[in-house]
Amino acid sequence: MLLTVGNATSDAAIGADLLPAAARTISALLPPGAAVRTITVLSYFNGAHTAGPVSTLALWSAIAAVLLGLRPRLIRRRAATPA
Repeated sequence: MLLTVGNATSDAAIGADLLPAAARTISALLPPGAAVRTITVLSYFNGAHTAGPVSTLALWSAIAAVLLGLRPRLIRRRAATPA
């Protein structure tokens, strides 16, 4: 889902101004859109307003780290439960 929706709304192929309102909102919340915006802001605007996209990427990274940390516990619990 992230690959399909994220790439289509990432602002990389077309600018954010040309995206529909719903796609523009989704783009800001998904990692591909946040990454493209961060690179754009760093390249053209000397890093102004990078807090939003960097925060989005940090939040996705934190969620992924928590899920990866919980994975061994879930596997052990599933293995201990008789089928």
